[in-house]
Amino acid sequence: RIISVFSSKGGVGKTTIAANLAVALSQRPGKRVAMVDLDLQFGDVALFLNILPRTTIADAILDIDHLDEATVSSYLTSYNERFQVLAAPLRPEQAENVTGAHVGAVLSRLRSLYDYIVVDTAPSFDDTTIAALDAADLVLVVAALDLPTIKNIKIGLEIMQSLGYGEEKVQLVLNRANSEGGLDTHEVEASLRRQFLMAIPSDGKTIVNSVNKGLPFVVTHPETPAAQRIFALADKVAPQDIDIQKAADKPARRFKFFG
Repeated sequence: RIISVFSSKGGVGKTTIAANLAVALSQRPGKRVAMVDLDLQFGDVALFLNILPRTTIADAILDIDHLDEATVSSYLTSYNERFQVLAAPLRPEQAENVTGAHVGAVLSRLRSLYDYIVVDTAPSFDDTTIAALDAADLVLVVAALDLPTIKNIKIGLEIMQSLGYGEEKVQLVLNRANSEGGLDTHEVEASLRRQFLMAIPSDGKTIVNSVNKGLPFVVTHPETPAAQRIFALADKVAPQDIDIQKAADKPARRFKFFG
């Protein structure tokens, strides 16, 4: 199951949510998780997880025609034994070598090797981001309660609709839900004509400390409301009872895309 995390506005906590969601999914017994950092110029997933990748997606695409299990695994960096990361290029100029076709091929191979793939995308509708959105079973669009973000999210949803993504595929996640001075949640939902799948509360002290140390807060502070909402989000996007049923009698369900 591929889950792409997107926002049409930077600075809303997209990578924080994506990284902690991936770690939360990796805590499930017997499950393997891969995370792909597709913010190709300035991706921070490795920093958020305190890992030092020796190879990145820029290296992986050099073997794009020979991406068997052993080859693709050699380009991933382990966070732990069940969770590996395909990092963003080490230099921004390397990003231009990665195409949408490369992204599609990499995700297709990872899908056959991992139970869950979490993709942290760039805040733009470029070729590589659209490839990640196309490949996803679910797109989580991260929003915040400020006017510029909501304006950009609304435009982003319109673009996704034009790309043929249905409402079942695209779900909204509200970050910093209880921020002081923010817009009213119900008014925002009415404006977007969509409800939020999950609302993650603000916890500046815990989350900033987590980012600065490279330690996901779902590990260091699992009891906090923010972490508990991430675990709840994991259950929403990848219900464990569905996992059991799939393993028992049928292959993973795939969404159909149009356009």
